[in-house]
Amino acid sequence: MAPKRSSTPAAPTTHLGFETKHWIVFDKQVKPLSQHAPAKLQESHTLAALRDTLLPKLLSGELPTEQFQNP
Repeated sequence: MAPKRSSTPAAPTTHLGFETKHWIVFDKQVKPLSQHAPAKLQESHTLAALRDTLLPKLLSGELPTEQFQNP
């Protein structure tokens, strides 16, 4: 026998005390951030590798810096 269905609308579901509509707003704000995360992580790795390559050369004087000094 199938369970009886109520004809009254269901109350908004809650999770951790927040109504569904609040989770929808939160998701709309956070989703763009999470979509960009992989690219930002790759960019961070690229910049770290560049730093690790250039910094020792700058500190040792192997790379000239005269062109970057203020007049």
